[in-house]
Amino acid sequence: MKKNLVILLIAIVNVNLAQVGGISGTKLLTPNAATLKQGHFDFEPSFSIFSSNRFYDAHGNAETNNLKEQSSNVAFRITLGLKDNFEIGTCFSSVLEEVCIGSKFNFLTSGNTSFSLAVGGSLPAGSFSQSEAEENIAQKYSYSFAFILSQSFSESISFDGLVSYSKINGLKEFDHLLNYSASIGYFLNGEVQLVAELNGFSTFNGSFYSRKISITPGITYQFSQYMLLVFGLQKDLWGNNEPEGISYITAFTMSF
Repeated sequence: MKKNLVILLIAIVNVNLAQVGGISGTKLLTPNAATLKQGHFDFEPSFSIFSSNRFYDAHGNAETNNLKEQSSNVAFRITLGLKDNFEIGTCFSSVLEEVCIGSKFNFLTSGNTSFSLAVGGSLPAGSFSQSEAEENIAQKYSYSFAFILSQSFSESISFDGLVSYSKINGLKEFDHLLNYSASIGYFLNGEVQLVAELNGFSTFNGSFYSRKISITPGITYQFSQYMLLVFGLQKDLWGNNEPEGISYITAFTMSF
């Protein structure tokens, strides 16, 4: 599979600001250390559904809610390779409430191991109703940075790992967010890759915290040289002060 055929599903499934937005990846929610080649371009629409009727309390016990929570989101990513080791990108949802920007710099590749730094942020796009504007506009500013490690064990097996931090301005619930994820991919053939990811996040401020760990199995299918389809299911395993649920995620990447 070409390195420039990439996919990143923004972690809107659990937290909108879970990691740096607008950067490329090769699996599901975890980006990889590689960057798009100079002059290469990605356009990626993605879709997710989250469904929950249980909630993790402060002690990690899952309790059933009276009402079922369900939400969906359509998002778009655009990423451009400026140099062979540097890319920039943006992402936004169909309702245009906020826009994410990000960049990734591959600063070291040694053999089958690569390391990258990613930085970015989000800002409000102004698409609020009159009643929501005053309350929500201050919730949309953030900045993030991430450290990414990728390791290729063979032509069929690869690993990507990420640790990121986000500072969020204006949210009532929390000011800081840590995101961490690990992903293993195995190619059955040149077109189909099986993926298993472990994803987690923690939020906190002086008086509140929440956290959650989820598992995300999925498949990537490259059905042409410049087109890639990805889909997966995310199941929450454990958490505090967060809903427990199941998410469906899918994306279609077009590379130029």
